[in-house]
Amino acid sequence: MKHPFIADKELPVYIANFVLMGYGTGAIFGCPAHDQRDLDFAHAYDLPVLPVVVPEDEDASGFDVGTEAYTGPGALANSSFLDGLEVDAAKREIIGRLEEMDQGEGAVNYRLRDWLVSRQRYWGCPIPVIHCDTCGPVPVRKDDLPVILPEDIDFESAGNPLDRHPTWKHVECPSCGAPAVTGHRHLRHLHGFVLVLRAFLFTRRDDAGWLCRGRLLAAC
Repeated sequence: MKHPFIADKELPVYIANFVLMGYGTGAIFGCPAHDQRDLDFAHAYDLPVLPVVVPEDEDASGFDVGTEAYTGPGALANSSFLDGLEVDAAKREIIGRLEEMDQGEGAVNYRLRDWLVSRQRYWGCPIPVIHCDTCGPVPVRKDDLPVILPEDIDFESAGNPLDRHPTWKHVECPSCGAPAVTGHRHLRHLHGFVLVLRAFLFTRRDDAGWLCRGRLLAAC
């Protein structure tokens, strides 16, 4: 394949089985020094590894990535007219030259990805609703957000560790100020994209046209 910027330079083409399908079709430009999968492939087949992004505190002539690809910030090196530019500036320069050569144009690609509300926070992100025997479900005050999880948590037993915590779930009602023994936090959690969609689809409006999100969250 002919190099787009360097005359009389050919780029080799390799067929590999590790390119992610999300990149789409066509050829993917490999960069072994700055992508771990490309680096592993290069080492497996004894291909050259040329760093083109060098950290600020490193000399380009002696920088070697070794067995771990460098993915941090830095300035370009071994890249002809791009040498010395930061990565984002180099990308803009490349796009500009390709457009001048009528060989391509800049574009913005959008990918829809699943939105996962992390389950690492004690099996879910706590829903900011407090239950009161008098007032029912009451949203946590904005001033008290985000809800901070306890650090002295016990994971040794089965079930919801927050439910077993001696103090975290017991709070005063934001509406009537009922004592802690009466109010308690909502212990269900958002587990991922499905529940977020459920909350969106089942949000309803009351007679005044307000979204009843507090009541909805209590029912999730």
